[in-house]
Amino acid sequence: MEKRMLNEVSEEERVQAIFQKSFSKAPLTIDEVKQLSGIDMGSLIIEYDMSYPQAVEIVYWLKSETQRITNEYLYQRTGDWAPRGVTPGSPGLITFESRKIKTSQLRKIIAEELKKN
Repeated sequence: MEKRMLNEVSEEERVQAIFQKSFSKAPLTIDEVKQLSGIDMGSLIIEYDMSYPQAVEIVYWLKSETQRITNEYLYQRTGDWAPRGVTPGSPGLITFESRKIKTSQLRKIIAEELKKN
C-alpha cells in the first residue's frame, strides 16, 4: 500500500479520519479540533449520516480534547491556541446543546413555516 501525503487527501477523507480518531478516543491535533468545532450536531446527524449516540460521542470527545488542549496551552504557553473560559469575561467553552424554547415559541415557528409552504 502506497503512503499518501496529507495534502493529497480530500477534505471529506480528512473529516472521516477525524471522526475515526474521535470514536477511538485518540488525541486530536489543534487543527483537527478547529475543523471539528465548525461542524454542529445537526450536520453530524444529517450530512454525515450518524446516529444520535454517535454524534453525542463526537461532541463529547471534542469538548474533552478542547479542554485538554487548553490545559496544555495554559501549562506550556506554546502553540497557536486561544483558550476559552479561563479568564474573567471570556465566553467559555463552546457548547453544542440547543437552547430551550417555550412551547408557545415553538408553535409560532411551526405556524410561520407552514405559512411559507
